[in-house]
Amino acid sequence: MRETRWCLFDGISGWIAAIAILGATTLVVAACTSGGATEFPTGRFVHEDAIWAFEFDEDGTWRGFQGDVAVQVISGKYATNGNLYTEMTHDYPTSPKIPATYTWTYDGQKLTFHLWGEDVNPHRKSVYDGQTYIKVE
Repeated sequence: MRETRWCLFDGISGWIAAIAILGATTLVVAACTSGGATEFPTGRFVHEDAIWAFEFDEDGTWRGFQGDVAVQVISGKYATNGNLYTEMTHDYPTSPKIPATYTWTYDGQKLTFHLWGEDVNPHRKSVYDGQTYIKVE
């Protein structure tokens, strides 16, 4: 009786398939990581047009400012997982209290967000989606 072997990566063509799968997985992982930074940056960031500013703390607290002034207009909590930033809470009274997630990239000076999924809060979407903020020391 002949023994049947079931192996996805049997023989040379199987090894080529395994290498191709590994390469594709590596590309997907690389595409999902943030450009440059591996940890979400903290500190003060001003919109490139100086219309809005954020401060992000290491404990997951954020504060929003109209322009680059010292008067805080909104705050809340955030969480990150890899290159995903989720605004968990905010204290703006008339906006929906539903979290939203954005991808982020940081090159050491510029922090940019892009919507990942859906955001039912149009104001929040306008200050995050496709917006770039510059680190202020």
